Amino acid sequence: MARDKGQANFIQWIPLLLDALRALGGSAESREAADWIAQAVNLPPEEREKRNKNDILRFENQVKGFISVQKSSEFNQSCAGW
Repeated sequence: MARDKGQANFIQWIPLLLDALRALGGSAESREAADWIAQAVNLPPEEREKRNKNDILRFENQVKGFISVQKSSEFNQSCAGW
């Protein structure tokens, strides 16, 4: 997925995260949602393994970093998100 100049990296995953939540019944573990997105965009394994300056997996962090979590590492889509 191409990045627009000046756009934060995580923004590109929002539509796909919503698609993943819809496909996975409205909620998903963070790893499950990340796996769904990676498969949907054919993300190469080397992209999934890149780490940020804090040694955290960049892709995983971008996917889960902006959704509220009700249970540890589980995403839930609100009714407004459908």
